[in-house]
Amino acid sequence: MLLTSLFIYLSLQVLLCWLIAQKVQTQEDYLVAGRNFPVFIISISLFATWFGAETCIGSSAAVYHQGSLKLKSR
Repeated sequence: MLLTSLFIYLSLQVLLCWLIAQKVQTQEDYLVAGRNFPVFIISISLFATWFGAETCIGSSAAVYHQGSLKLKSR
């Protein structure tokens, strides 16, 4: 059941990517989606990029300062 669900999920992802790839005609389409995104979608994308970068940098800084991510017992 798990493998079947995974296969269906991956198949849908490939199909979706293929359908979207058919609409890409120029480099501008590929890089900025033809500048057709609304401000709401751009804001979500910007926040996700910022949050992901902060998580990567913050976690490596925590490891640097603490030496590891092990919980210290009291």
